[in-house]
Amino acid sequence: MSPTKKENPKGNKVNRIVSFPLNDEEVSKLGHKAAKLEGEIESLEEKKKAEAKKWNDDIKSKRKTVRKIAKEITSGKQDRDVECTEVKNFDTKKVEYWHEGAVVQERAMTEADKQLNMEPLPGAKGPKRTGKLQAVSKGSDKKETKEEARSRDINEVRKAETSKNPAAKARELQ
Repeated sequence: MSPTKKENPKGNKVNRIVSFPLNDEEVSKLGHKAAKLEGEIESLEEKKKAEAKKWNDDIKSKRKTVRKIAKEITSGKQDRDVECTEVKNFDTKKVEYWHEGAVVQERAMTEADKQLNMEPLPGAKGPKRTGKLQAVSKGSDKKETKEEARSRDINEVRKAETSKNPAAKARELQ
């Protein structure tokens, strides 16, 4: 190549990769382009990491669910969130949880469980409490024994539970 520019001779036109020296302006432009691309790469890597975390969290969640199901299958039991009636049994010093006419769980009474509310809630129906414990049967001035009061309470819970569930009502009639 000579320093003066000459016209190309006649021939076939083709494209070739040819090396040329860079001037300062071209070096600067390429440096800015490289820096911009590096920033884009970092951004993409962060997005990739966030997506990988999302997928990993999803996989962990599904594995946890599978382990829970396997445990239920192995034990033959499944925990369910159901509405229960809480009954304090002062004879046995246990708090019973009733569902569909049967005790489904019980636990020992705590000191807080043993405390009685002395004042009725605003708008509450029923006799005013005087602070003295006394079992009274409905429709009579006759005092009940503790066992009679407990039996009445249990029957009321059963009635309430069976009225909510037709299947329990059918069992009650059998």
